[in-house]
Amino acid sequence: MLAIAPPSVLAESKPSANWVQSSAPGPTAREGASLAYDSARGRTVLFGGNVDLSDTWEFDGTSWTQIQVSGPPARYLAPMVFDPVRRVTVLFGGYGNGYLQDTWEWDGAAWTRRFTAHRPPARDWSAMTYDSRRHVAVVFAGTGVSGLLNDTWEYDGADWTQVTTAHAPSPRRGMALAFDPIRGKTVLFGGEDSLRLNDTWEYDGTDWAQVALSSAPPARLWHSMAYDSALTGVVVFGGMTNAGFDSATWIYDGASWQQIATTALPADRFWASMAFDSARSALVLFGGTQGPTAPPLDDTWSLLGTNTLPVNWSQSTVTSAPAARVFAAMDYDSARGVTVLFGGGTNTDNLADTWEWDGFSWVLRTPRPHRPTWWPR
Repeated sequence: MLAIAPPSVLAESKPSANWVQSSAPGPTAREGASLAYDSARGRTVLFGGNVDLSDTWEFDGTSWTQIQVSGPPARYLAPMVFDPVRRVTVLFGGYGNGYLQDTWEWDGAAWTRRFTAHRPPARDWSAMTYDSRRHVAVVFAGTGVSGLLNDTWEYDGADWTQVTTAHAPSPRRGMALAFDPIRGKTVLFGGEDSLRLNDTWEYDGTDWAQVALSSAPPARLWHSMAYDSALTGVVVFGGMTNAGFDSATWIYDGASWQQIATTALPADRFWASMAFDSARSALVLFGGTQGPTAPPLDDTWSLLGTNTLPVNWSQSTVTSAPAARVFAAMDYDSARGVTVLFGGGTNTDNLADTWEWDGFSWVLRTPRPHRPTWWPR
């Protein structure tokens, strides 16, 4: 097992947040629905749930609207993420009339099934997140016809690819994934193999590493988890612990887990759907259940908060970088998660090279050996 120790500087973060319930009527009560935020259109998209539902809904932060379209067959426990580069919501697998392994995409107007050359084995209780640095959806583990899984797959919009890693979390179900865009890591927490788990793992696109932490939320499965950019951390809510159903809210900032004390909070539950609304800087939570024989829930909640972080400059050590220059143009490409630099000048020449910075390294793009004819001298 590969273990990594988190940096201590982030442990000083101080999250402050509260849950607010929406009074807007919406989808019928359900559990295990698929939920993802479409940042291109500013809508939270919900699909299915309750094993027998196949309806599509959208929430704009104020009201829910049912979209009258045909689409995937009924299912629940199917992970769903938004791909901001291709501007589609991606749904995979779940459980309907048995374990499923189909891939669907929602563009805001219609569902389209994607037939790929490869695909993960059929499963439910798996987890999926979108890696905005490498522009792939990442799927891990779940339950299939052969039992618990611990395989890692990536979907780039054209095909699925299985990633063989040197290390991996144990086969499990009911865990959750979220991508931390600041640190460029996919974070996994909890789940269940033969026991309920509270381990934290990170995946960098090449390998999994377990994070060595002094404390963590109690072991659980079927919790809700998403990255909250306002709180600058991965937020966990609810789930089933060894003590029963839970309603605590936790945040992981790459260094430690902290419980967030809120004055209001949703009732304890599991199988609730949660996604981050970047336009309103709010985590949206919908539905879930409080037990195998309890009726499903139909309430909508938003977690609103901020985080206070220590401010400091940190110099990056890189092996390759743009040459020294002045008057270069630079801006951030939020769709691809890179900072783009172009041109500038030195004491002796004008430059026309293009570089991209992903937070870790510089990459030279489309080098131009000659300046344009219109370039000032």
